[in-house]
Amino acid sequence: MYQHVLNQLREVVGSKAPYALAAGTVVLVVALILLLLPPWRRFARQCMERGGRRGILVGTISVVLALVVGATVIEVLRGSLLVQSKEFDRTHGRKSETNLGAVRTIWGSPLELRELQVTHFITEEKIVFQYKDGRQVPQEELQALSPEDLLESDDIGAGDAEPAAPEPRAAPPSAPPAAPPRSVQPAPPLPSAPPPAPAGPTAPAAPAAPLLPTAPAAPGVPQGAVPPDRPESPAGAAAQSAIRDPQSAIDAAPVGVLFQAPRSSGDQAADKPIKRKIKVRRAIPQNSIVRGKVDVDLRLNYRPMGSAYYTCYATAWKLDYTVKNRSKVTTDAEFRLAQDRTYNNLAILVDGKALKTEDLMYRGGAQTWSMPMTPGQEVKVAISFDATGMDHIRYIFASMAMREDYNVTMRVLPCVQTKDEPARGQQQLSRRNISPAMGAMPATRIEDAAAAGEPMVLAWNLKSAATNQDVGVRLPEERSEGYLHCGRLLREAPMGIVLLVGALVISWMLLGRQTELFSLVYLAVAYYLFYTLIGYLTDVIPSFAGSFVVAGAASLVLAGLYVWLGWGRSFAAHQTMALAAVFVIYYPLAVTSLGATSEDYSGLMLQILYWGLAAYAALLAVARVRRIRREAASA
Repeated sequence: MYQHVLNQLREVVGSKAPYALAAGTVVLVVALILLLLPPWRRFARQCMERGGRRGILVGTISVVLALVVGATVIEVLRGSLLVQSKEFDRTHGRKSETNLGAVRTIWGSPLELRELQVTHFITEEKIVFQYKDGRQVPQEELQALSPEDLLESDDIGAGDAEPAAPEPRAAPPSAPPAAPPRSVQPAPPLPSAPPPAPAGPTAPAAPAAPLLPTAPAAPGVPQGAVPPDRPESPAGAAAQSAIRDPQSAIDAAPVGVLFQAPRSSGDQAADKPIKRKIKVRRAIPQNSIVRGKVDVDLRLNYRPMGSAYYTCYATAWKLDYTVKNRSKVTTDAEFRLAQDRTYNNLAILVDGKALKTEDLMYRGGAQTWSMPMTPGQEVKVAISFDATGMDHIRYIFASMAMREDYNVTMRVLPCVQTKDEPARGQQQLSRRNISPAMGAMPATRIEDAAAAGEPMVLAWNLKSAATNQDVGVRLPEERSEGYLHCGRLLREAPMGIVLLVGALVISWMLLGRQTELFSLVYLAVAYYLFYTLIGYLTDVIPSFAGSFVVAGAASLVLAGLYVWLGWGRSFAAHQTMALAAVFVIYYPLAVTSLGATSEDYSGLMLQILYWGLAAYAALLAVARVRRIRREAASA
């Protein structure tokens, strides 16, 4: 309650809400103390009897204090009803995530069944070139590749395993030797102390040698010639220059000098692709389902968990398909029945013969089986199973696939009474209770239940139709009668208490009766207790009518004891009790029972109440005017 008041003040004064609440509390306490102190009440009465400015001032202060206290009490009661309404909705009849998860572990999520999927495959031989890294390139993509670069193989397989590389063939004699690839190699280190050059004439300059050679001088160097590995030789000078500027030496070197030695023929052959024959399984796209007939029997079963009821159901499916191979070749047809939950009593018949257990395989979220189909062959597939679900049910077609004939029929039956549990929910279902699921097309034919316990029929005729929608329905929810009506009643209670207080104040003023703060607060509290009591009685008394009668009688008795015993048998007492009865009996019925079937009826009944109160106030005003005129005429 404190948090509610604080939130209301934040909307007005923002971050200063705690200070405003503290200041308002102080003003309320001071006003209440002044109104309850006998000396202040005697002083105010004497001043108003003498009249004059002082009387007007003191009277105004007394009225303001009474308004502050009265308005605060009424606002506290109204705010408390708002808080209790939200708390009631949270704890009574609301579905929590924990309970929802617990129910789904038993009944499953909403059942959304996909149409039977049929895919046709053929197997072909194909020539590919397989590389050492596992790549397989079709032959048509390598037409420009020369035969010398290929290694032939007659291996036939899926192409997943890498075969051993065969011995390379010798290159034709006319083919020039392949130039070794250009690959820069690091220079070997120079000898730290080369041997002294022999005496003799200097050898002629040698041609450009590989960068930083490490091999000894070739035999046959003339006596006295300077070996090329000496610094004073041209080759040695080139080596020293390469040390100082290696990049220039690399750029100036002839092609092939700085490369590794040519690789062996076996290494070259290992990089060549292998020519292979493989078998490829390829899908043949076609609209294979010719006709379809789907029948679903659905039985509602509302399951209690916590303080709420969850919409569960059990279904029995019968699916009949006619499948045709529309291609001109024999295919391997693969059938897939989607499955994401338990299917009880699952039976699959192909041309009247039941599939064996070993013929079925669960793969990729579906029960799958295969069979060969010749061109133009038709087979009839009949599937039946039982499954459960929650909230809504849906059947999903292949998108935009047109069928020659297709019909879906759903029969929805109400929840029946068992030896352990009573029947819940509507027993005679109609189109007012069931609506299409989100994104689903409406039924082409709807037959309301003929009587209680009979099924409601929804049918979809999709002959020669192409659509991306599916078919399905959202099932009606069930809430306890007491929780349903009491929750709405508590949501409308704050307005009711304001209307009651306003009606009492206006009627007392028109009757010439002084507005007593204590009487007003007492009657408001009695009306407030009516709402709180009915909220707690719904947990004890299953029937909302029983809770309503008990709480209403207790509230009227509490108000009557004060009014009739304290005021006597006066008209003011009688009309006060009449107003209390109107707001205890008529107002709740207008916003609950009558409004449960139609919002228009609820609004109409409230309008009748407002017009009745206005007419009553007008009659009291006319009677007061006539009384004043008679008193003036007699005086």
